[in-house]
Amino acid sequence: MITVKLSPELYDKAMGLANHRYQISKASKFINQKQDILRSEMDIERIGTAGEFAVAELYNLDHPLPSGYDNGHDLWFYGKSLQVKTSFYEKCKLIFKDKQKFVSDFAILVYQDTQQKEKLSIVGATSRKYFIEFAKKENLGNGDVYTLEQNQMAEPQEFWKYIMETRYG
Repeated sequence: MITVKLSPELYDKAMGLANHRYQISKASKFINQKQDILRSEMDIERIGTAGEFAVAELYNLDHPLPSGYDNGHDLWFYGKSLQVKTSFYEKCKLIFKDKQKFVSDFAILVYQDTQQKEKLSIVGATSRKYFIEFAKKENLGNGDVYTLEQNQMAEPQEFWKYIMETRYG
C-alpha cells in the first residue's frame, strides 16, 4: 500500500471535477449504481475523483478529464485503460456490480483517510482477466456484487513496474 497526499491545489481540482460530474449526472438524470447507501451522490463523486487524482499522481499519468459521462475508463497509460475504485474503508474490497461492468484493462483500489480527505492509499491493482476469473459473488447488504480481496491484488509497486515495462518495453 502506498499513501499519496494531494496538494491543496490538486485536491481543489479533484473537488471541482466531482462537482462538474455531479451536475452533469443530475442534469442527465443518471442513476449512480453505488453500493454505499449511507453516502450521497456528491460524496461518491468527491471520493472517486480524489482517488483518480491520487492514482494519476502516483503513476505520473495525466489527470482525469471532465468527460461528462462514465464509460468505465478513468485514466490511461500507453494505450491501456484504468478504472479507479475508491472506498471510505481501509479494509475495502474491489467491487463491481457485475463482472461485465469491469470494462477497463485494469482496476486500481484506493481508500481515503477518514481524518485527512486529501490523503489516499493505493491498495492494489488487478487486470480485468484476473478479476473475471477470481472475483467472488457476495451480498454486502445491497444486493449481489463481485468482489476481490486486497490480498488477491498486485501491490502498487508491482503495477508501477508493469507500467514502466509497458512504456519502455
